[in-house]
Amino acid sequence: MKEIDKYDYALLNDDLQEAITKMAGIVSAEQCRVERQDKKLKILK
Repeated sequence: MKEIDKYDYALLNDDLQEAITKMAGIVSAEQCRVERQDKKLKILK
C-alpha cells in the first residue's frame, strides 16, 4: 500500500463478483483510451 499512488487503479478483492465486474470495467475503459485507438481515429479525421 506504500506504493498505491503510483498506480491508476486499486482493485480490492474482498467480493469476487464485484472485483470481476470492476476489472471488466477497467479493461473496457483502457481499450477506449484515445491513444489506443489512434489508427482508427486517424481514418475518421
